[in-house]
Amino acid sequence: MSKPKQYNLRLSKINVLDYSYNEKHVANRDFDGIIKNLLIDTKTTIDIDEDKKIIKIKLKIEFRLKDLLEVFFEILVETSFELSPFDQIVQKNDSGNIFITDDSITNTLLGLSFSTARGIVFERLRGSMLQGVLLPVIDPKMLLSNNSNV
Repeated sequence: MSKPKQYNLRLSKINVLDYSYNEKHVANRDFDGIIKNLLIDTKTTIDIDEDKKIIKIKLKIEFRLKDLLEVFFEILVETSFELSPFDQIVQKNDSGNIFITDDSITNTLLGLSFSTARGIVFERLRGSMLQGVLLPVIDPKMLLSNNSNV
């Protein structure tokens, strides 16, 4: 079956599944010092629900400081997308594994998920020591590796 030339995409749901922030690790530091030492790690999973014709992307974002291994900020955001024609975009191989047929669609969904998470993180940090921290603009392909540093 050939790849669809045009598809319809709808962001159908956004959920914050988990969130924690422990400001004690950054309380005695200045903002510039925090930014210079900030490490941002991501973990991404893609779940495809064939029955509901929905693709869910779970994106976990963690903040650590270079001199402190402990995670002090963590959020898990799930974005759900409806795509059509679903049966041309999502297929099953001979082993029964479900996959998205077009990498550009995967990259689009990952980019939208990360951008959505960027806004949520920005809002959650309002009024904290990390107010003003923005997640960087990245190549969505970076999110495909299990543990990414952005």
